[in-house]
Amino acid sequence: MSSTALANLPQVDKLLKSPSLTSWSDRLIPRVQTYVVRKTVEEARQEILSGQRAPTEEEITQRILERFSKLVCPNLKRTINATGIILHTNLGRAPIGKETLLQMAEELSGYCNLEVDTETTQRGDRTQQIEEMLCALTGAEAALVVNNGAAAVFLILNALSLGKETLISRGELIQIGGGFRMPDILLQSGACIKEVGTTNITELRDYESALNEKTALILKVHPSCFHISGHTHAPSLSSLSSLSKARGLPLAVDWGSGSLESRESGEVAISEILESGCDVLSFSGDKLFGASQAGILVGNQSVLGKLKKSPLYRALRLGKLDLFVLEETLRNHLSGKPSLVDQLLRLSLKELEERAERFVSQLVPRGIQAKKSAGKTPIGGGSTPSEELDSVCLEIAVGDSERAARKLAGLSPPILVRKEKGKITLDLRTLFPADEALLLEGLSCLS
Repeated sequence: MSSTALANLPQVDKLLKSPSLTSWSDRLIPRVQTYVVRKTVEEARQEILSGQRAPTEEEITQRILERFSKLVCPNLKRTINATGIILHTNLGRAPIGKETLLQMAEELSGYCNLEVDTETTQRGDRTQQIEEMLCALTGAEAALVVNNGAAAVFLILNALSLGKETLISRGELIQIGGGFRMPDILLQSGACIKEVGTTNITELRDYESALNEKTALILKVHPSCFHISGHTHAPSLSSLSSLSKARGLPLAVDWGSGSLESRESGEVAISEILESGCDVLSFSGDKLFGASQAGILVGNQSVLGKLKKSPLYRALRLGKLDLFVLEETLRNHLSGKPSLVDQLLRLSLKELEERAERFVSQLVPRGIQAKKSAGKTPIGGGSTPSEELDSVCLEIAVGDSERAARKLAGLSPPILVRKEKGKITLDLRTLFPADEALLLEGLSCLS
């Protein structure tokens, strides 16, 4: 039976000549069309061999057309974030302002002076301006940028502790979203892990007793996406700094969030961490810092100089698009202009309540059971894990919340919401004014 079905599969050449596929000739080059057709036919062959029903020629053609369409349609698209999570990792973390993107299109279309010193016309340093801006903003002696936070930690470990021991508290061997594990980064970097203390208690003496001639680095890591409470203790950064300096070792801190200001939740500002005496501090550009994806390193000149001379640095450096967004974000920080992240963090409950009431007044007449409610939301993105923001939400009774959420996510633009039994919740803190009309239109599908 399967041999007959296999023999009846349409030939690749025949499919390529069908009118429905030849109509794509001005959108996909021939070898791409051939690749898709061959792959689709081969998948149909495997289905038959595994005992499944043989797809018809029409079904195979439809699968091919769907793949053609998927290839040419943008994957990244504007999305309405109604989850309330400001630094939503799956939605790109820190949102980028439209003004910055328009300025990027103006300055980076065509060629740009990425590595040219326009005063001397000689080759320049692509990050020199950004490094100076970071030093001015944080008070650091030197700065460096790479393509993400994990890369920053990897560079520190590889350049400062290759083949030697790095001391780290057992409670800081963390795992964050996407399966990123600090122990894996340590091992891949060529550094050797030496755990000190316990999950909840690490004393300064634990570091002292672990020191030996193989020790090259002391590393402290921000807990990022979790919070341990109760019977806990960790030595202060200043005490770790004193210990590292007494033994002639660098102290590295991976702080993740990149907050420029200390927060009530206990989040410490970058400048304060540097003042505590660490030699190099790394943090993410696309969290509370409010820029694009980047791993930012600040600290003393000697240590940062070693990192910049590492062969890995070139492999991990930023491209021109991310550099532009980072530079524009830094310029805003230097002038005191709030980033989009700052603006969302500072939204007042009064403004959010007014928005919610406006939505309810427009949704209820359309037959949508919406009501205003108080809410709390985490900042997200591996920042301030113990902090939740007061917010205002829309609750909409839908019966099947999973189905309603999928329906909204399938719209253009997609709308992402929170799901609960019998209802969906839309947190208005992450809703931009330009999204309001689109959100109202999208919610109409629930009536």
